[in-house]
Amino acid sequence: MWKSSKKIPEQRQTVYVFVSAAKEPWGAERSLSIILHDRQNELAKSSKVLCLSEKTASFFKTEAMVRTDLINAGSGRIAALVSMYKNLIRQPSGSCIVVFSLQLLPLIPMLRLSHGNKFRLVADIHDAPRGWMDRLASAGCVRFAHRAISISKYVSKHLWMSSSAVIVPRPIELPASNCCVERADDAPLNIGIVGRVDREKRVDLAVRAVGSLVARMDVRLNVYGAAHLDSDYPAELQQMALQFDKPFVNFAGVKQPVEIYSEIDVLVVANENEPSGRTVGEAMMHGVVVVAPDAGGAGEFFESGVSGLTYRAGSEESLARVLTELAGSPDLRNRLTKNAKNKIELERGTDVAVTAYRNALESTAAK
Repeated sequence: MWKSSKKIPEQRQTVYVFVSAAKEPWGAERSLSIILHDRQNELAKSSKVLCLSEKTASFFKTEAMVRTDLINAGSGRIAALVSMYKNLIRQPSGSCIVVFSLQLLPLIPMLRLSHGNKFRLVADIHDAPRGWMDRLASAGCVRFAHRAISISKYVSKHLWMSSSAVIVPRPIELPASNCCVERADDAPLNIGIVGRVDREKRVDLAVRAVGSLVARMDVRLNVYGAAHLDSDYPAELQQMALQFDKPFVNFAGVKQPVEIYSEIDVLVVANENEPSGRTVGEAMMHGVVVVAPDAGGAGEFFESGVSGLTYRAGSEESLARVLTELAGSPDLRNRLTKNAKNKIELERGTDVAVTAYRNALESTAAK
């Protein structure tokens, strides 16, 4: 039988290019690092990251051990976009380009309009832009993507893409050992708020709520993190705390997650516009009760009353009532933490989240 001598072309492996403008690695970059560090999946083996920051580039090289290129751009957003665009158009045809920062979303329409379908374009949305103009601009850019991946239902609704975005929770690394600490019933209730000490995080709400309790119960508030955009804010918080009956606020600075969660009983999320909240999942895994507002994406990690508790967003009185309930019931705290850890393991464990994210990208590349 005659056989054709024509060779069947080998299927080219898709190159995944992640584009980040983060000045330093925040929660989203840490989640991506976990995904790319998993050397068992093909996504990790065929990926690289383009960064504008030397600190972020160094993080991906050392933590994810993935190929990382530092893009030298001039000052300003336009210069960053132009520099990134020039690098992206040199990527192999068929590459899957994942834009990982809100400020770089304009790259998606730029590439789509100038190069058509030469690349597969993904908008990975893990933040919620403030202000109508920023929301409209971000939503407009996302419409040019072949796929949008959203970190939470809240973010999808915020950018009017609930029907089109794939919601993929990000991985929460399991603790190396059981970090749950048994505490005496008469020990003070140690409350923590973790993250950037900025106004948008509403740390002042937590200070007022906990401050209203210090006259009638033994309670402490530990603030972990450092000022990012507003260097005056921590000083304002300290002045606010002095208005109450006794000292109760400890500005603990930046610490490693394991150390933080060994020092607190309750994690409070004060920002009602939190896109998701990596610290929520970390606290749940480490046996710490989570209290979050009934708005934003933080409450999507748990079922209120079963694996965490919610309070009315923006209400210090509502938050104070929930904290009072927790302070008076060790049994409630134990039940919530047990259920919380099981929920995170099932829904946001590393294997589950990495597989979901990989599938979302691979299905986009295959179209």
